[in-house]
Amino acid sequence: GVEGAYEDIDSRGVRAGAQVTALGRHVRRQAALSLEADRHGERLRWQAGVRLDGREGLPTRGSGSAAASWALGGGLAARAGAGTAFRAPTFTDLYYVDPANEGNPGLRPERGWSWDSGLVLERDAWWAGATWFERREKDRIEWARPVGETVWRVLNVAKATIRGVEAQAGWRHPHGHTASLTWTWLETDTALADGFEGKYALLAPRRVLGAQGRAVLGYGVA
Repeated sequence: GVEGAYEDIDSRGVRAGAQVTALGRHVRRQAALSLEADRHGERLRWQAGVRLDGREGLPTRGSGSAAASWALGGGLAARAGAGTAFRAPTFTDLYYVDPANEGNPGLRPERGWSWDSGLVLERDAWWAGATWFERREKDRIEWARPVGETVWRVLNVAKATIRGVEAQAGWRHPHGHTASLTWTWLETDTALADGFEGKYALLAPRRVLGAQGRAVLGYGVA
């Protein structure tokens, strides 16, 4: 695969009655190359992929992933996967400035890796599954400041471990109608560099409940 992206921003505003540049005007270009291979056997299915990302002003980054599943019989399958990833800072992270907050044009991308494993049960009319997952992050971007200072700055000053369980159940109709329910439990362990406090480091949900439905009305409308 080959991918290209172009982002630009021209951000202006008014503060205290005067026109200011806000985030300012910036351009960011990105190119990526990727390769993926997979196999779908009767019992064993696997997938592996690598990706190389290049962005203006940032070092080239590589990432990879692999996953496999094994059919145990009776519609039950065990699955597992692992991969690496990174997140580039946003324009807000890089350039936002106000009297109490200050962006950082020198930010590095966040880096991390994750793994998961679980079971999936497939039947004709319904399915269910449960997955345990864990993600470890370094160079995490955080609005932080040394204890005692008043201005928040965006820094690569945190690391985190996020782990949890996701349980899913769903129903499907032969005509294409579906309904599903998802419940997720999360535990986030965030650590800042010594002597710093964070604005958002501890703001994370512990439990998430989601529901989704799809109705097929006919004539290609759903």
